[in-house]
Amino acid sequence: STVTNVDGLLHDDDATTILHLIANSAVSIVIDFGRDVSGYPRLALDGPAGATVDVSYGEVLRDDGRVPVQHANLVTGQNVHRYILRDGEQTWEKFERAGFRYLQLTFSPPPEAAAATITVHHANINFTSYPVGDRGAFACSDETLTRIWNAGAYTLQLCMQDGFEDCPSREQRQWVGDAYVESLVNYACFGDAQLTAKEIRQVAQSQRRDGMTQMATPSDMSARWPLYIVDYCLSWILTTNEYVLHTGDTTILHDVFPSIARSIAWFERQIADEPLLFDAPGWIFIDWALVDKRGACGALNALLVQALRAAASLADHEGAVRQATQWRALALRLSDAINDLLWDEQRGVYVDALLPEGLRSRRVSQHTNAAIIGAGIAPRERWDRMLDYVMNADRLVVTSTSMEVGAALRAGSDVDEERQVILAQPFFMHFVHRALATAGRQSQIVDNIRTRWAPMLADDGVDTLWEHWHGLDSRCHAWSATPVYDLSREVLGVYPIEPGFARFRIEPHVADLAWAKGVYPSVRGDIAVAWRRDNGRYTLEFDVLAGTEAEVVLPAGARSARLNDAPIDSTTPITVASGHHRIEAELR
Repeated sequence: STVTNVDGLLHDDDATTILHLIANSAVSIVIDFGRDVSGYPRLALDGPAGATVDVSYGEVLRDDGRVPVQHANLVTGQNVHRYILRDGEQTWEKFERAGFRYLQLTFSPPPEAAAATITVHHANINFTSYPVGDRGAFACSDETLTRIWNAGAYTLQLCMQDGFEDCPSREQRQWVGDAYVESLVNYACFGDAQLTAKEIRQVAQSQRRDGMTQMATPSDMSARWPLYIVDYCLSWILTTNEYVLHTGDTTILHDVFPSIARSIAWFERQIADEPLLFDAPGWIFIDWALVDKRGACGALNALLVQALRAAASLADHEGAVRQATQWRALALRLSDAINDLLWDEQRGVYVDALLPEGLRSRRVSQHTNAAIIGAGIAPRERWDRMLDYVMNADRLVVTSTSMEVGAALRAGSDVDEERQVILAQPFFMHFVHRALATAGRQSQIVDNIRTRWAPMLADDGVDTLWEHWHGLDSRCHAWSATPVYDLSREVLGVYPIEPGFARFRIEPHVADLAWAKGVYPSVRGDIAVAWRRDNGRYTLEFDVLAGTEAEVVLPAGARSARLNDAPIDSTTPITVASGHHRIEAELR
């Protein structure tokens, strides 16, 4: 068999690729799209009836240059599609979306044919995604951070279709935990509110009679795999609270607040008179890491505290005073129990779990300690000890990403529980960064983004972020795009402090950067921010939208500050009305 002008497939012109196939043969052509894409593979070709084209695709290649093909499964499976030609010119487009970088086309002659000629006019993709608007932007003096921000935004775009998806290549399901991180990233780079509102309502519509919500919705999960992820129900409550804060839309609570109350009641029944939530039924996910989840899982209980406080805030908007009071009281009770039962004074950290027999687990993870800081549980005087311990690179260990955590723990592992710390995978690193931000360690966030995310983009053409650090599964997974949110919130420094950005904060953290600029797309309009430091001088320019006001916080060490040439106190937050503004200061 021979192939003529194979490079014609790389150009959108009239050039054709011609395959002369002999009997009982097949020719495979692999096309590199240069980056991950999402859409409908499409062929325009001419050939004899009965000839076939087998279409497969993937994000990586085997060592021999072909696309890996396996039986379809929940984890790593790829599908192969066979198109059987009719006579003459024809086009074919796959009915369902696919996500891939590499497209493999395997051409075979009709059965019993002595030879066949197939002419390929085009092999391409009908690209599709949710109609995002490229409103947000970020750039800084570190090109690596800029590239990571852009990669995260593009990763999210490929995971936004008719809902937030975990990935375009595999399941294309709207997993509720994924959607929490994805919605926050979306606020920073696209500023869309509609898809989040849709997801919030869809989760409420998935609610079971007992109050628990489905872990992915809408989907076939409940029929095919009748599990639920306990912590994803909490993620939904957090998503709703962030939606109200970012959009100011409280009308959605008329639809979903009763469902939130039923979900909280589910957790209240599980706790009953216990000091903590013990042996929660269902799947306790937390992250793809061997966090100890037996007995009273510290990370789960901390996420429950955070969700209770978020639910109480939503209850305030609804005027549900009794429920707000009740939920804050439960959050306080759980916080006291976590502080009493999980704190390890000798090591200065919280352990992962209180085991059923009353013993404390010896395992320590970034997950548990980050969640406890993020939920406002740990006293301030413990934060530095905790973070010094769990962020120490010499202690960190990457564990199995198996979902069979209980079995793995019972079988033992290579973790030195007295010294080592379980490293968070990309999903839960969002919560680790929130804990670092709470403790004022924004420079550590920037360093961690460089250390953990830059290796994902080391290979030529890779500009999407991975499901795991190892990159062996999904290479386009938007739950890992938290650097977009972190850089926009912490380095640009923009985030709402009153619903709908009626009042928002501009608090850039310079870390080790010389400058940063960008746009945060709020529901009120696009907020442009740019700052620079040079030879001890700090300049900040920003826009405050009409009908809003900004609370501006200058970096530590700023002095002799002037706002629009008028002197200001650089040691306290400055309230600024609408307009374009410039602040100049000296930096120690």
